[in-house]
Order: sequence, then C-alpha cells, then structure tokens
Amino acid sequence: METSKEKTITSPGPYIVRLLNSSLNGCEFPLLTGRTLFVVGQSDALTASGQLPDIPADSFFIPLDHGGVNFEIQVDTDATEIILHELKEGNS
Repeated sequence: METSKEKTITSPGPYIVRLLNSSLNGCEFPLLTGRTLFVVGQSDALTASGQLPDIPADSFFIPLDHGGVNFEIQVDTDATEIILHELKEGNS
C-alpha cells in the first residue's frame, strides 16, 4: 500500500475516533501512541480465502457494503499531534 494523502492535526490529546457510518456507526476507538491501522471494506472479501488474514494487533476492521478506504493514524509520543494517512493499493 502507498500513502496517497496525509493530514496533520495539532491539539492536546487524548484522541478518539468515532465512526459516522457503517454497521459500527457511533463506535469509538481510543488512539494510543504510535500507529493504528483501520482496514475498511466488505467482510466477505476479508475472509474470501477461507481464513482470517493476519493483521497487526493495532488494527481495526470497519465493515462496509461497498467502497471504503484503508487509513492509519499516527499519534506522536507527546500526544500533541496526529497524522492521518489515507492508504490505497499501489502498483509495484
């Protein structure tokens, strides 16, 4: 995956991500120092191979019926800045 967009936000923490759509609408996820990966897509595509994929422990899956963009959020060690990376498939 390649990083296609990046957005930096500076404000005092702690930080929480609240989902505004999908079947997880209203769910909140606390962001800890370091990276948190959000994988977004159809749940049947995730398990198409017959087994669950191996994803990092600092990841969340957000099910959508169609579409979706994977992203990661990086919280610096001082918790004064977060960086949002939009991830999309790259051609290698």
